[in-house]
Amino acid sequence: MIKYETLKDPDMGGLVYESVPRKMLWPYPLEIVAVPKQGDIVDAWYKEAWWIGRLIHRVENLFAVYFDRSDEYHFIKRSKFRIHQKCTTEDPTCWVYYRNYYTMY
Repeated sequence: MIKYETLKDPDMGGLVYESVPRKMLWPYPLEIVAVPKQGDIVDAWYKEAWWIGRLIHRVENLFAVYFDRSDEYHFIKRSKFRIHQKCTTEDPTCWVYYRNYYTMY
């Protein structure tokens, strides 16, 4: 049984609980201490979900993140995104991060 940290049940008013098979659970990605730069691929927390985007520029403490799938960009606080990582095998401890869009595909 897992409990979401931010997803709320509109009917019950509390946080959502869900039963998930153990093999579907993944640990948090590694924390990467890196200064984000233009062109970096990021995982951005936006509209209650993680989305893959690309940093296009910075305005003060906000970063413009472009989302290819929706062809739009939004300004995101630094605390709401991380350098994109994905697990390359079925081993959930095997995280690889991508600083550049072209190394990802």
